[in-house]
Amino acid sequence: MIYCKKAGIILSILLVWSSLLWGQQISGTNTNYEEGDWISYTKCRNIHSLQISPDIVYAATEGGILRYDLIARKWIFPFTVSNGLPENMVLAVAFNVATNLLWCSTPSAVAVYDRSSRIWQNSYLGELGLAPNDPILSIGFSDQNVWLESQSGRVYSSPLQMMFFMETRSNNDESIVWYGRRGFVPSELQHYYLSGSLMFIADGSNYFVQDRDLRSFRFNYYASDPWQKLWLGSSGLGMFRADRRTGDMVHLPYGLLSSDVRAIFKKGPEIWLGGIQQGDELDGITLWQRNRDRWTHFEPRLISRFRGSNVFAITSTDQSIWFGTDDGLVRYRRQNDRWRSYTTFDNLLDNRVYSLAAGKSALWVGSHDGLDRISEIRERADSVVVTHVTDWRDQVAVYDIFLDGPMTWAATNYGLFFYDLRNADSGYHRGVDGPGSGEVTAVARSGDSLWVSSTSTVYVYDLKDNIWRGPPGNKSFGGSYVNDIAATHNAVWVGTDDGLYKYDLLDGDWRSFTVQDGLPDPIVQKIVPDGDYLLIGSTQGLTRFYWNSPYRID
Repeated sequence: MIYCKKAGIILSILLVWSSLLWGQQISGTNTNYEEGDWISYTKCRNIHSLQISPDIVYAATEGGILRYDLIARKWIFPFTVSNGLPENMVLAVAFNVATNLLWCSTPSAVAVYDRSSRIWQNSYLGELGLAPNDPILSIGFSDQNVWLESQSGRVYSSPLQMMFFMETRSNNDESIVWYGRRGFVPSELQHYYLSGSLMFIADGSNYFVQDRDLRSFRFNYYASDPWQKLWLGSSGLGMFRADRRTGDMVHLPYGLLSSDVRAIFKKGPEIWLGGIQQGDELDGITLWQRNRDRWTHFEPRLISRFRGSNVFAITSTDQSIWFGTDDGLVRYRRQNDRWRSYTTFDNLLDNRVYSLAAGKSALWVGSHDGLDRISEIRERADSVVVTHVTDWRDQVAVYDIFLDGPMTWAATNYGLFFYDLRNADSGYHRGVDGPGSGEVTAVARSGDSLWVSSTSTVYVYDLKDNIWRGPPGNKSFGGSYVNDIAATHNAVWVGTDDGLYKYDLLDGDWRSFTVQDGLPDPIVQKIVPDGDYLLIGSTQGLTRFYWNSPYRID
């Protein structure tokens, strides 16, 4: 147990989830869920420290703890706030073989994970009697003690069996094995060879990797495993592995290029992700090939025909992937690795493309000024034929498109728009108990019901009786903005700025999911059903939620 002398607080590192929370602080693993029910992936390109245990390589990053299984030779899902970490920014990580406990530090806390029980327990610096603004950067173990060293150099120790942390002046005990900042001892490295466009560079005692654009990324932490493999963590490009016998080095990219996710497109084992860029040195689009757990990144600023870097929507037709950006519609042809942008010069209503939907014979494009239909797409050429569906004089913004057989539904800032391909009939659905001419943000279908969201309310339109039935359960989301709607069997999901909501179609009950459940951020921007899972996009990455677990009733 952890005994805090200053505050007199006793905390067990193996206690289960507590219902007593400190504001938005996360006390540890939510044991209402099984490990893996919530898994989040975000940006984790900056490696702060790493440790090689007998079976797993642990890396502390700005996006949680990366884990590479040395026996299976593959990545295991990372530890993030979705699994119980106090925050995603991890400064140091250390595994104690004797106790089977994994330790880590974040800017505000120290967290411990029991590999046997699979439970995280977090202790915030103030609760431990440590200075709240003096984060722990080093963690050490000796035969009898656990050691912590803060950013300012303060050292704390605790007996292994009691974990009674007290500040100590003595920190030169040679029996302490340190990890984190104090555990890294720079050494001379041999020259390594990388395939592709990356190059290993030595500059005195500092080592870098340089890309084709002459950007240099420093190796700030490295360590060897028992099989003569050198594991290196960089500042900006993530993890690398080198063979000390052959001199070969490989890049092991993992996670998202940019943390903001508001566009998700799933095609077989591939998941494309995009969002608003953060202005980092590297940002852009991520392709995750789940069957191989391979992460590929695309940087719009380095692609000559990729005009807009902020991505609001993604879809595909045949061999092309389409991106709706803030500066045009972008097409990526996989076969020849060719990019092309389409703008108002190609007859689009506007360059700000918010939504996309691909039908059997057409691509629907929703922009700031209306809805377009691209009816002829030549895979071997760059030309397209664009038809305006909404009147260009309306200048109506289209935020979401739902294709329903011959019917096309569009969420606009002037209500729910429809277009019937059978007779080219179109207009706006009005009526009592509906959104009227107000702003509509998303639309989805479940059975004979069309679910339509305004900025703070969800409405249901009965397609069988052609009437509006108002908000289910009279539910209002107050001042929380509604971003997206998705339907699965027996449930409708609503993403808001204040969490994820589920409406059970069988019992008519609403249920909310927050950061305390496993969301990495309360702002849910995109929801894509994936069988028994939901793919959830937020400002802090992609989350995969096992919503249909047979072992849990939400």
